[in-house]
Order: sequence, then structure tokens, then C-alpha cells
Amino acid sequence: LIETPKDHHERLLGKCDWLLDNGASYHMTGKLSLLSNIREIFSVPVGMPNGATTYANKQGSVRLNDKLVLDDVLFVPKLNCNLISIAQLIKDLCCTITCTHKSCVI
Repeated sequence: LIETPKDHHERLLGKCDWLLDNGASYHMTGKLSLLSNIREIFSVPVGMPNGATTYANKQGSVRLNDKLVLDDVLFVPKLNCNLISIAQLIKDLCCTITCTHKSCVI
């Protein structure tokens, strides 16, 4: 489903496609070009890893593959990576997610 980055440094530089994030409230991307069905939304504050706050004011959908589409993905211009919110994924797909230190099963 999602390719695992080779090391922590690649994740911080945004060199991986998508990261599963158990701390994110929403799916997010910093690449507007990944979104379809883009719509304006009321500004949503987003806490960045460095402690700063930025705002998302657009959202849309992202097709990850033939079977998985993420809806309500926030566009966060200053974000250098793409995040899949585990909480939002569980809610949207009505699924369970089990993670260990080596794998994650959805």
C-alpha cells in the first residue's frame, strides 16, 4: 500500500510518497498537484514539526492506487511530506490498523 522510506532523513526531507501518521488529525499534503476535486475551506491551523503553526485553506482527494482514494486531504503549503492520518483512515474506511515495529496491517 505505502512504500517505507529507507531512513529517517528521507522522511524529514519529504523524499517518500506517503507516511502513516498516528499524530495527524487529517490527511495532508504540501503538493497541490496531487489533489483532485480541490475546494476552498475555512482556514484550519496545522502544527508543524518545528513548533510553528501554518494554515490549510484548500482540500481535495488523492488517488493512491486503483482501490484507495483519500478524501478530505488538506493542502498545507509549507509541508514537505505527505501524511495519512491513521485516525481519519480508520474512520473513512471503517477498518482496523495493527502496527508493530516492522509492519502495519490495514
